[in-house]
Amino acid sequence: MKTRALADILTLVADDLRSLEDVIQLEAAAADPLMQGLVHHVSQNRGKRLRAALVFLCGRAGGMLQAEHMRLACAAELLHNATLVHDDILDHAATRRGAPAVNAKWGSEIAVIFGDYLFSAAFSLIMEFPETRIGRQLAISTRAMVEGEMLQLQDRFQKAIPSTASYLRMIELKTASLMSACTGLAGFLSDRSADDEAWARFGHEFGMAFQIVDDCLDLMGHEGTMGKSLGTDLTTGKATLPFLKMLELSESAGRAELLRRFWEPDDDPTRKRTGFVRLPVAKPAFEASWAQAASHIAAAKEALLRQRPSPFRDALEGLTDHLLIRQR
Repeated sequence: MKTRALADILTLVADDLRSLEDVIQLEAAAADPLMQGLVHHVSQNRGKRLRAALVFLCGRAGGMLQAEHMRLACAAELLHNATLVHDDILDHAATRRGAPAVNAKWGSEIAVIFGDYLFSAAFSLIMEFPETRIGRQLAISTRAMVEGEMLQLQDRFQKAIPSTASYLRMIELKTASLMSACTGLAGFLSDRSADDEAWARFGHEFGMAFQIVDDCLDLMGHEGTMGKSLGTDLTTGKATLPFLKMLELSESAGRAELLRRFWEPDDDPTRKRTGFVRLPVAKPAFEASWAQAASHIAAAKEALLRQRPSPFRDALEGLTDHLLIRQR
């Protein structure tokens, strides 16, 4: 399939996404006055609403969209934004989606509490689902996200370089778990008799590819295009797939130099990532990482083929193809 612009891919669910913003604004209006400014700041700098788009596209591809799909999409976005607020604290990030990060604008103490508030708001919505399966799955995914973040922090604290297998397990927990829940539950809500395992598999593979590409862009991207602080993986000691591939492709002496550079303190993310990007091993490492992402994209498409043909399935395929050309 020929890759299309993201806005064109999401045209089929544009009305759903606009309705989602209305729901989130209602959540902001219902928030405690102490939280309203923070909720408004995050909702104004909302990004792509990718998890919500997956819910709506999978829901419509699987059958008729239900009111529960909107609740699921809103809960997923609140959970995701809660993790971003906490991630920015850990990374000392200055910007998020082209605007000041919550921790940079209000301080880390308030950002911690606000992230907790977003989690609690998400679970208030989740408790409204009549099926216990939905709340249970989202709770499992939330726990997985926390476990994934803890794995990454543990490696940083111990100054340990994970294996590629450990890295893949970490992103499976941290990113793919929620996307898999979004797509699997969206399919279930549309048709209780449908093959929601295939929908969950699609979200898992999509999430794996998305995170690998995101980690590559943290080194290769441009801050003006990406809309967030870049190079923070290196300065905060996160060994992502591009760096692991650099180690794999280097001789012994080269690996020792890479590790020295990696652990060398430097509070300037731009300077540090520029130093790595200019290394001769960088290009083949990025190509190997991109190939890994492409393998997950192929698996995601294979899972999609188990669903009946529709314009919404075509849009999901287009969204999957878009991962390899995304710049933000």
